[in-house]
Amino acid sequence: MSNPTAEQYEQLRSLATRLLMPGFPEAFGNATPDPLVIGAIPTDLVQYIPVAPETTILGSINRTFPQPALTGMHAQRHVEIVFDDTRTPEAIAAFYQAALPPLGWSLDQRSSFARQNGFQTAREGNRPIIFMRHPLVGTMNVHTQRISGSTQGRISISPDAIGRHNHLMERLPALYPPVNSQLFPEGMSGGDYQAQSMAVMRSEVPLAEIARHFNEQLQAAGWAVQAEQAEQHTAWSAWQFSDDQHQIWQGLLLIFFVPTSPHRLLLMLRADRSAEMPDASGRITIVGNSSHITFHSTPPEA
Repeated sequence: MSNPTAEQYEQLRSLATRLLMPGFPEAFGNATPDPLVIGAIPTDLVQYIPVAPETTILGSINRTFPQPALTGMHAQRHVEIVFDDTRTPEAIAAFYQAALPPLGWSLDQRSSFARQNGFQTAREGNRPIIFMRHPLVGTMNVHTQRISGSTQGRISISPDAIGRHNHLMERLPALYPPVNSQLFPEGMSGGDYQAQSMAVMRSEVPLAEIARHFNEQLQAAGWAVQAEQAEQHTAWSAWQFSDDQHQIWQGLLLIFFVPTSPHRLLLMLRADRSAEMPDASGRITIVGNSSHITFHSTPPEA
C-alpha cells in the first residue's frame, strides 16, 4: 500500500496490534494495549541500546503479559526490536561486543541462550549473542541473518528477567534449520518440570524432509523417538530421554505449515519431566490425521 491515508494507516496499525495479541487472552489477561513502536526503540530503553549508523530501526514490539494467578509469577515484559543493517552478522556482533559493555552490559556465559538451546537461526555466523545487565534491564538476545546482500536482525529483551537463569532450558538441544531456510526463534519458556522453545521458519523444503532434518538432530542429542507422523500440513514426533540425574523426560516436536502463508511454518519443541506429567485423572493425548493435530485434555473428576 503506497501513500496510505490517515484512516488506512490507523487500520493497518490496528490490524498489526491485534495480530500481536495472544490468541488466548483469557489465559494471560490483557496484554499491553498498544505494543507497536514504529521506527524506534521504546523510550525507556534508548539509553541502553546503542544504534550504529548502518542500522535502520524498523520498529519495536513492547508487550507486558499478566501471568495466570496459578503461576504465582509477576507480569512479564518482552520487547522485540526489529532492524535492517548493511553490515555482516560478524560485524554487527563485533559492534555490540564493543558498544554494550560501557553501558553496563556483560556477557552471560551461563545463559541457556549462550549455550545454544532450542531453535537456532543457523549453524555458523548467525548465532545469537546474549548479554546481561543486572538489575535494571535483564537479558538481551541479538539475532541476525544475512539475506540477499543485507542483514535482518532482531533484538529480544526481557527487562523483568533480572538475569534469571533456568538450567532446565538445557534439557532442550539446539536445533538448526535446513539449508535455504530462514528460522526466527520466538523465545523459550520453562519451569521446574518443563522447557519449551518456539520459532517461525520460512522454507520451501518439503515438510517430511524438514521433520526428518530436526528428528536427526534430536536423535544425535540422545533423544529416543517413541512415535512420529508427517502429513501434508503437519508433522509431529514424540520422544523420551533421561537427564544427568537419571530422570526420564518426555519430548514433543510439532511442525505446522501456515495455510494462508505459503512456505511459512510454526515450530515448537517441548520437554516435560515424566514424574510430573498428569496421571490418569488428567491425561493429555495427541490425535493426528491428514489435516490437523488435536489435543484432548481430560479434566480431573471433582
